[in-house]
Amino acid sequence: MGGLGVKSVCTGSDHTCAINNEDTVYCWGYNGSGQLGNNTTTQSKIPTLIYDNGELSGTLGGLDAISISVGYEYSCAINSDINFIAGVQTPMVNLEMEQQQKV
Repeated sequence: MGGLGVKSVCTGSDHTCAINNEDTVYCWGYNGSGQLGNNTTTQSKIPTLIYDNGELSGTLGGLDAISISVGYEYSCAINSDINFIAGVQTPMVNLEMEQQQKV
């Protein structure tokens, strides 16, 4: 994870996501529904950055992650602007802005 420590980790049934000390999100494991958020459906045995703004940046809407949650085939996160970003059977970055909501 970029050689940095881990602030938070969350495991689902077949995948895991973590936030490192730079508030960047990495995910790994099964990815059949795009729950790793890396713009593919290919599984990964190593932590990989999530896809955001056209690149593998690990950010959420260009902002730092502050919280992450994963489940069966989904990953959800809250960014530093307190936007809730969900990826349910689709990479998180494929959601339209209207689907993000303030919490």
